[in-house]
Amino acid sequence: MSALPLLKLPVLCIYEILINMDIISLVNFCLMSVKCSRFVKSIRTSLIGLHLDIKNEMTEIRFITSNGHEASWFYVTDNETVPFDGSNQMDIFDELAIASYHNEQDIQSFISTGINFFSKELFRKPILNVYLHPDDFPESRRPFYEGFNECEEIHIQGEKAMRNEDLKGILENLEFKKACVLDIPVNQDFKCNLQKFQNKILKCDRREGGSCDWITRDVLFSLKCVTRIYLVDSVLTAADCKTFFNDWYHSPESLSSPRERIFYCY
Repeated sequence: MSALPLLKLPVLCIYEILINMDIISLVNFCLMSVKCSRFVKSIRTSLIGLHLDIKNEMTEIRFITSNGHEASWFYVTDNETVPFDGSNQMDIFDELAIASYHNEQDIQSFISTGINFFSKELFRKPILNVYLHPDDFPESRRPFYEGFNECEEIHIQGEKAMRNEDLKGILENLEFKKACVLDIPVNQDFKCNLQKFQNKILKCDRREGGSCDWITRDVLFSLKCVTRIYLVDSVLTAADCKTFFNDWYHSPESLSSPRERIFYCY
């Protein structure tokens, strides 16, 4: 079967073909040339946003459509097969995934460029959820994220407590619009600007415990700006929770701006 000279077709025909392409095919097409990229930028897709799964050895950009997770681009650290000359290698598995391989010196810049390109230039869609796994990150990798400064939800997951300054830097510098989920042990002496949680959801729900250790009675009473709070294995007493809830639910802010408020403490 001969190849279809796509770019020689009338513009309306090109658009009709692109509209019916899957996300990975559109990504591959846009990388061919500036002209191809312009075509992709001008069409409406089913993409609603991106999810980021950030680990030390690999970062995944998930393309989320109205039907759910459709495809992914994996940025993989591979010092053995990728030379330290700024080059990289790429595999296209199928219509669901692309993987690019980079050495550890360059991978962060490629990830940052990719996130910016997909979210701000090509598709112009928001970053929805960020899943950060900081356990295995080396001391030299700071900050833990690059290429974006806002998302809908931040989920921090791990078995080890982060350094206070690292966790504080994430929570105070990253603009999360809806929720912060801490599924990770948190040091008891951790402190941050609690106003960052205003009108948002805070979950400290690590089942093995430790994610609520920093939420003392004083911290809890400073969280009246939060709309939903979920605490698991909390160090708070029943009296603390009852007093806070009554004060929180009947606060002037709550009465002047009615909204759903949930307080879960186990």
